[in-house]
Amino acid sequence: MIANDFDLLDELSLKSDAEIQKLVSPDLLAALDRIEAQLRTHPNGNVDNSNLGSRIRNLKALRRLGSNALGEAILEASELADHRQLLEARDVYTRFIANCDSPLYREIAEQQLKKLLAK
Repeated sequence: MIANDFDLLDELSLKSDAEIQKLVSPDLLAALDRIEAQLRTHPNGNVDNSNLGSRIRNLKALRRLGSNALGEAILEASELADHRQLLEARDVYTRFIANCDSPLYREIAEQQLKKLLAK
């Protein structure tokens, strides 16, 4: 059983395009739409599902890029906060939030910023 949409994305990314095409269903397409909505501010409304393998690989790459960028921002802000440079740490999150196209990663950064401001 797949626990969530991102677990599904991970599972699908291991499959060949032919295997993915055999799994096409309204539920699968809805899950991909939900994933895309979390990873892009403006999801592609005209999705061509004729090549789901490519769409899945693109979503997987977006997830990896967003996760890596967020991780770098958290690490940088944490190091600054550890050295009592709270304004600079706040600026790291503010820049990330302003430049991030992913609602998911923006929300996580906003939560981290709130924690920082509560110090």
